[in-house]
Amino acid sequence: KEDYEMIFLCFNIKDREKIAEPILQHLRSFGFSVWYDRKDIFIGDNRYETNIVNGAGNAKIEYAVVILSNNFSSGHFCIEELNLLRKRFKNNDIKIFPIFYDMNIDNIDSDYQWLLELVCKFVKSKDESIFAAYHIVAKITNDLLLKEKYTKISQFIRQSKNSFLKDMILCYESIDMYNYNARMSALYYIYLYIKEHNNIHQLCAYYYKPFEKLFSFTKLNIDTDRREIQILENVLLLLLSKYY
Repeated sequence: KEDYEMIFLCFNIKDREKIAEPILQHLRSFGFSVWYDRKDIFIGDNRYETNIVNGAGNAKIEYAVVILSNNFSSGHFCIEELNLLRKRFKNNDIKIFPIFYDMNIDNIDSDYQWLLELVCKFVKSKDESIFAAYHIVAKITNDLLLKEKYTKISQFIRQSKNSFLKDMILCYESIDMYNYNARMSALYYIYLYIKEHNNIHQLCAYYYKPFEKLFSFTKLNIDTDRREIQILENVLLLLLSKYY
């Protein structure tokens, strides 16, 4: 079981309550550990060493969420962090998730135009932060899958010797792709089967918390798929790779 901060959060402190902390809480509730200044910096610490060296420059941190707003340019440390993150990005040392908070695409400062070359999210309020978190979690779990035994459900169906699980997954695969609630419910019940037969809590939290988070948040009832099903499929494959 690994326990290290995988994600760095870069933002202007004026946006802490409005958007940074809502995104932070969503990512944590999905089981990801996030480097966050309020948690990782203490009175008397060297701010440069802590923010820059241990934070944005930490080689163990693989992802950065950069929250751009009209306040961003007035911050000193967030700009310094972003400059370092950009260097790491150019060296393929980190992946960046740009989130533009309450901004118009036509009014992005030239210093930050390069972030528009990446897939990014525009959010207007903290109520939309959950959907930005969905995109982040979908990407990270997809990356994690690349290191695992199964990267697609079809691989498990072909290779598995567990006939009960295979039948459950074949049932899931037979459900109409637009029947979101039935698909989410099927994935959740497969997860419950795996949970019943394995000690999943010995794994990193992102192997099981996405199921708990999405069950709590949606009650398996959604009108439109905003990456929920992709997240659950990814996490299911992570569990299947570990145990089957």
